[in-house]
Amino acid sequence: MSNERDRGLVQASYEQDLGIVEVAGSEQHILLSLPYAEHNSLGFGRVHGGVLLSLAQVAARRLARRALSGGAAAAVPVATSISYLSAVAEAELRAEARVLRKARDLVFIETSLRAGDQLAASVQSVLSLPPAGATTEATGSARATSEADEHAVRLEIPEFSAVPYVRRRQFGLTRLDAGHVDVVAPASPNNLDEDGVIHAGVVFGLMDVAGSTSPWTLIQGGVGRGATIFAEARVYAPIAAGSLRASATVQQQSNQIWWSGVEVTDSRGQRCAGGIVVYRVSAR
Repeated sequence: MSNERDRGLVQASYEQDLGIVEVAGSEQHILLSLPYAEHNSLGFGRVHGGVLLSLAQVAARRLARRALSGGAAAAVPVATSISYLSAVAEAELRAEARVLRKARDLVFIETSLRAGDQLAASVQSVLSLPPAGATTEATGSARATSEADEHAVRLEIPEFSAVPYVRRRQFGLTRLDAGHVDVVAPASPNNLDEDGVIHAGVVFGLMDVAGSTSPWTLIQGGVGRGATIFAEARVYAPIAAGSLRASATVQQQSNQIWWSGVEVTDSRGQRCAGGIVVYRVSAR
């Protein structure tokens, strides 16, 4: 079932910029395709983990919209968890999502991400219809905070800004302390959804970037490579208009595994999302 609003979702700026194509869909199942593009990568031919999580989120949002309202109203994420099973190198990604259960205004969705026959990630999502009267508009003072964030002094860290996905999203590193980083996402056109606010996929991508950057503030010499192996995210409220700030703090480290807590605040200074990123570091 489809209508003008449902078709409008396909045209969300962030989804267009990633290059997502819908292959098939119904109220119980959806299949999306994402061809490889350099701007979605880590910079050495490997797809960025934030892109995988974004693709799964887009699949879940589209499917939830149809399952809960027949495409008439956008669904919002409540919680998502992803297990990264294998790296994806210069390959088309496919996201296949299925409804596990629907209960009134909630829907539970399972998504598999594949590159050819290779299972790249497994994702579990819960989404809901927003409560009546929910708004994404920010107040005047909130917009002032947003503008301050967007024009904050950005630290020039070559390893950070060299990542194509980070550059494309215009993420900025505004704080770098031992065990802690702040990363800002601007409300630029290519980061927005169909309602003109930052796309939920960008929120999760921002959390992945912040959570995977924080361990490097404690790694002597900063030499090596790493990968996110698990992430869990919760969305506490509709995303307000304006920029977002993700603050990540290392909570625990054991051998090569690092756990970082991430909190996201919106343009009003209110916490809108949070979660954990588990990152594995390996020597070159």
